[in-house]
Amino acid sequence: MLSLLALLQATSLDDLLQKGEVNLLETAPDGRLQQVTTIALLKAPIQQIWDLLADFEAYETWMPQVSDAAVVSSENNVVVVDWKIGVVGPDVGFRGRYTLDPSHWTINGQWESGALPGSFWNWKLEPAE
Repeated sequence: MLSLLALLQATSLDDLLQKGEVNLLETAPDGRLQQVTTIALLKAPIQQIWDLLADFEAYETWMPQVSDAAVVSSENNVVVVDWKIGVVGPDVGFRGRYTLDPSHWTINGQWESGALPGSFWNWKLEPAE
């Protein structure tokens, strides 16, 4: 997470991304969390990043708080995953359905059952120099 000082000293989004990921937290009018958007600059070939994102069962090795990810089904470009997320107290479990579009480097996920009803997740990779 970037400090307020780093944010104030940055002159562009690129400046911020050179220091680490940038997170935008949006709240609903009642103050509850509505959406989190994270932007990161990854210095690796886009295909390598795609392969990592599309390997859902490996998330627990690199994604904080993911304690288990089990693929329930995979057909064409749709993958259903059961997740366990480590939080204070008992782990949170839910099922998500993910549509992969490798031609556009996107993964769109939607909540299917369990905790976090109505949630959605989107990954979009943009090639950079």
